Amino acid sequence: MVIKAMNLEDIKANLIYKFNAEVELTQAIEEISYKFNHERNKIGDYLNDPKLVAAYSCFYLTTNMPKLAEVFNLIQFPIEKLDEYEFVDIGCGPGTFVLSLLQLNNNLKIQALEKSELMIEQAKQFVARFYPAADVQIFNNIQRIKKKEKKRIAIFGHSANEMETEQVLNIIKTLDCDNVLFIEPGTKLFFQKMLDIRTSLIDQEYNILFPCKSAHTCPMNEKDWCHQFIRISHDYDVERLTQLVNRDRKLLPLTVQYFSKQESIQESDKVRVVRVYRPTKHSVEWQVCSHVNDENQIFDLQIMGRGMNKSDFKALHKKMSGEEISFEVEKNLGSNKIRGKLK
Repeated sequence: MVIKAMNLEDIKANLIYKFNAEVELTQAIEEISYKFNHERNKIGDYLNDPKLVAAYSCFYLTTNMPKLAEVFNLIQFPIEKLDEYEFVDIGCGPGTFVLSLLQLNNNLKIQALEKSELMIEQAKQFVARFYPAADVQIFNNIQRIKKKEKKRIAIFGHSANEMETEQVLNIIKTLDCDNVLFIEPGTKLFFQKMLDIRTSLIDQEYNILFPCKSAHTCPMNEKDWCHQFIRISHDYDVERLTQLVNRDRKLLPLTVQYFSKQESIQESDKVRVVRVYRPTKHSVEWQVCSHVNDENQIFDLQIMGRGMNKSDFKALHKKMSGEEISFEVEKNLGSNKIRGKLK
């Protein structure tokens, strides 16, 4: 396994557009962010502008690249087994997760799909510069993806969010995917779409390995949504850029879902944290999802701090949505709430 550092200056030196000043870069990032948040009907405009593609690379590529390793850790994917698979990155942009995969193992076979010719140009430039010997091919047409030679994992990295559900499912079917990993926005709107995708994939005999405790119906209230958080750190220059545009990129919400045709959920008495409530001086409390009596169930779990040392109790405060908890019941508090003790 080879991990290669890549900082903002590395990225800036290999852009398809060269910024004359830092203020030009920050203004371009703010323009993209505004489109993402306030002009969703014009969200694709930046794909046709070399300056905005370069700005996207400086900000979103650098801050999203660390996500992949954290997601692999969250879904408990064994990094040492990456080379047992080939990968297809759907909507690869400037090569964000392509580069992330190569950081973890530069011997992987990776194919990628991207509709924007400027993004393809930028991605190819990064790969050629940082991993010139890598087996990477980037296409704008799914028909050019070659037949698989190993088990195949498709990664949707903030791309299923921009597609219709049927388009997502058709891509998975066309690519004959063994495993499918979604790393998408942690929004209620996308979660509603993900429920339909989840149901269709399960009907097609995929097993959901994360985050669900079983393939049974999702118990989440229709007014709520299931998403995760990851905490990441950045190099100084990337962190400084996030401060200049006043956007925190250290604690990131996302929707992670992982499916497999060949693997199945391992039976476990652990519960999945789906919401973290505000802790009190004496307790921590989460909403959790569990597999009970052949169905997925959601309930509130309270853990008291009594009898715990300060460091262990503080560690509980750092638990985030997506993590697992193992406990034994101490008391049923009613109203779908349980007091437990950590195992």
